[in-house]
Amino acid sequence: MGITLFKRKLKNGRTSLYLNYCKNGIRKKESLGIILEVPRDKTIRRYNNEKLKMAKCIVLQRELSYIQGNYKNLQSIGSPKVICNLNLLDVFTEFIKQYANKDIRLAKASHVQLKEYTNSDILTPIQVTTAFCLGFLKFLNSKYKGYTPSHYFKKFKMFLGYCHGKGLIETNPATDIHPTQRSSGEKNILSPEEINLLASTPCKVPEIKRAFLFACFSGLRWSDVSRLRHENIDYQSRSLTITQQKVSHSSSCATLSLYICNSGMKIIEKGEYPQRSGKVFSLPSHTYTLKILKAWVKEAGIKKHITFHSARHTFITLLVANGTDIKTVSSLAGHSTTKHTETYIHALDKNKKKAIEKLPQLPYLVL
Repeated sequence: MGITLFKRKLKNGRTSLYLNYCKNGIRKKESLGIILEVPRDKTIRRYNNEKLKMAKCIVLQRELSYIQGNYKNLQSIGSPKVICNLNLLDVFTEFIKQYANKDIRLAKASHVQLKEYTNSDILTPIQVTTAFCLGFLKFLNSKYKGYTPSHYFKKFKMFLGYCHGKGLIETNPATDIHPTQRSSGEKNILSPEEINLLASTPCKVPEIKRAFLFACFSGLRWSDVSRLRHENIDYQSRSLTITQQKVSHSSSCATLSLYICNSGMKIIEKGEYPQRSGKVFSLPSHTYTLKILKAWVKEAGIKKHITFHSARHTFITLLVANGTDIKTVSSLAGHSTTKHTETYIHALDKNKKKAIEKLPQLPYLVL
């Protein structure tokens, strides 16, 4: 049974790939569902070459299956560890369905970016090499700033680990690739004056206002503020103790103990339940919260892109600006090392430089 690739030109200039083989004396053609695009540029030509490799892999697999079916003594060879005609994009969908961590949105976003990078509806194991993984990371770095490329790539890397565990790929080609988390430099933060301005501006959902302002005075993330319970607070010592959701499984500093300042206590006590039990803040979904937050910030006349996480950036930046030593700031922020905290110092230094450069220039003749 000889199996060959057959190409058929389509009306739009694209090319469809088929298997051409003879079975029981009858010549047959079988569509592979693989389409080669019109090679308008280098990128499309590269993707077409990858698709051709995939098609050739399918041919080899079919030939191996035929040999094993006709020569029983070769069955001991076993099937290849890599399933050549498996579509990893579909497997990624299954990976997301069973994903149980809180940051599932990152896994979904990683899947979307992988499909865009692949520029195809099909991604086979043979395509996913170390070079492919490095290319994907470069693609993410070209599109996004800050920690986003690292977050997305780590989910992709986790997915490849899932595939390896299932025996779908022989090795994880991204094992030795460690993306560098790049600070975006410019963090959207609020000044003390802007915090006061927000405090005096009505918000459509008062609970969102309370929770956001509390985050400005505590540095808690959305995932922690939305789950904060009165049971986490020691009212006598004015302190709270929580397990940070984001790093609960990956950091030695996941448990955070924090003294609550006067403003923070006022916010809590304003909405205090008589029993001092249950959630401190009764909040809607994260998406709806961002929508209300955006409208509230606009109503206050603040022309900045403020998200809920900006409250955490504000807390840390104000601590640094007020001269708090870096180790204390790192501890209050719940950082496992001072590496993350240092990015705020660099941002402040950059802002100081900008401020100095705005000073008036002396006329040339005066010099």
